[in-house]
Amino acid sequence: MLLGLRHKANQALNSIKAMMKVGNYWFWLPPEKIPDEIPIRSLVFPLRYDVLIRRSYFDFYSENRGLYRADFPQYLEKACDHQYFEWFTRVLMVRFEAASIGNRDKTLDLYANRLHAAADLHDSIVAGGFDLAHPIIPYTGLEILPAESGVVTGEKYYVGDGVHRLACLMSLGYKSLPRKFLRIKCFRKLTPLDNTSLLKDHLEIRWPKTLAGEGFE
Repeated sequence: MLLGLRHKANQALNSIKAMMKVGNYWFWLPPEKIPDEIPIRSLVFPLRYDVLIRRSYFDFYSENRGLYRADFPQYLEKACDHQYFEWFTRVLMVRFEAASIGNRDKTLDLYANRLHAAADLHDSIVAGGFDLAHPIIPYTGLEILPAESGVVTGEKYYVGDGVHRLACLMSLGYKSLPRKFLRIKCFRKLTPLDNTSLLKDHLEIRWPKTLAGEGFE
């Protein structure tokens, strides 16, 4: 309830800022200003290696779906060898589940919940298509600043909300996001998040040549 009230208060404050054009307000980009499609490579490379980790995990799930259904404990053990587990324990838990670090049973319970959520998302999209009621939300800005790391990509759109949905679509072969999958949040000033720089102290960064170069396979 408290989070809901805080969200409503933040929404109201943003509306006032947008109306008065003060502070770092944001607004939804009108549908007619959203491009027909946004190339996924431009969203992901080079700032969001975390998206690629998620995409790689969806590839892993697709390849091992039979094991997931037949013997989840064995699947979980195998999934602990994936870089997704490194990201989950070294980055995600540090931010959101610090009290559970060092407790292997709790860590595996949390990771299992994450794997179940990812499987449900993947199977839902495969069975029924992308849910348009829950669009992916890229960010853009009237003014786009360098990332806090200093990296400047020159792109117009950046990963915002819906990271797992984006990664799942990548795993399913999408090279771009069609307009109907999108809702774009435009900030007065946007500082893109450089998760690649944040992750490099914790994980080995392994950009595929096809993504880092001109191709995207």
